[in-house]
Amino acid sequence: MKKARILCLILVTLTIAATACSKRRIKTGNHPDNRGANIKAYIASEFDPGRDGWQKPDEVIEALWIRKGNTVADIGAGAGYFTNRLAGAVGKEGAVYVTETNADLLTEIAKRSTEGGFPNVKIIEAQPSDPLIPFASIDLALVCNNLSRVQYIYCFFDRIREGLKKGGRLAVIDWRMNSEMGPDVDTRVKKEGLKKIIEGMGFRLIKDYDFLPYQYFMVFSLEERYQ
Repeated sequence: MKKARILCLILVTLTIAATACSKRRIKTGNHPDNRGANIKAYIASEFDPGRDGWQKPDEVIEALWIRKGNTVADIGAGAGYFTNRLAGAVGKEGAVYVTETNADLLTEIAKRSTEGGFPNVKIIEAQPSDPLIPFASIDLALVCNNLSRVQYIYCFFDRIREGLKKGGRLAVIDWRMNSEMGPDVDTRVKKEGLKKIIEGMGFRLIKDYDFLPYQYFMVFSLEERYQ
């Protein structure tokens, strides 16, 4: 009887863990990933000198409370706008996992991190709804400006959850619905809807910043884990 109960608990746990990626395979992102059509133009737009004025990278890094020695994941990093900044924040004792689906962008990130003197940047060629970060190894995951390209949002955040340590944090920066910048409005993810999805996965909202003019910025803490 005892063995049967244990087996039942295992089956229930596996069922719960699979729910976010199978039963909840709800499509949300409909914006085609056409960055590869003109990769040089995309990289130039990522590092446009005017971006610092509205993206406020120094304020963002400060708001993330990164400690020396932390392991951070830069999820869907694009051309790596935040990568070297994150690598500097974690220091030589820490590490930054950079995940991207576009191989050309990963090459650009590797080049910039090498030139910047950041050997602690680790490159991962990800899948569209799976960043492929190591299990339970991340103190902080940053997701910035890429939700419009995520098709299966439950699966995407469930995979990030698996990569976080218990008590690890998830920071999401994405476009407001009324922002004059960003992708087509019908491909954006509403802030309140996203908050409900993430909190339903065992996260707790700990900070809701409003200093970015075009984007919402939420930070969550992982309170629960699949056992």
